[in-house]
Amino acid sequence: MALLEIMSNLGKAVSYQEIQNSLMNFDRITLYRTLNTFIKRGILHKIIFENHQSFYALCSIDCTTDRHQHQHVHFQCNQCKEVSCLEAKEPIQLAISNHFVDDIEITASGLCQECHK
Repeated sequence: MALLEIMSNLGKAVSYQEIQNSLMNFDRITLYRTLNTFIKRGILHKIIFENHQSFYALCSIDCTTDRHQHQHVHFQCNQCKEVSCLEAKEPIQLAISNHFVDDIEITASGLCQECHK
């Protein structure tokens, strides 16, 4: 439960390294397995950016063990490197001829509101 408490208190997407640094007396293998279990159960979702760095964030109430339902953009600030899950003003939709789109993952980068000041 310490992991979920950390995720909830931080209120943002968190890197694996940040999670490790926040935990006391943990086993890396157990942490890795716990993260994967929470992803499979629809509690957390994993974000991977181009540099292959992984971040984890709490899921919305729409996520289930069968399917993650995210209608947001994963944004990484180029300056402070913080990662946020930002809700889109309009539902994210994509139509491709002769294909059914089941899931969309969008990552974006730029300056966050704090760094843009």
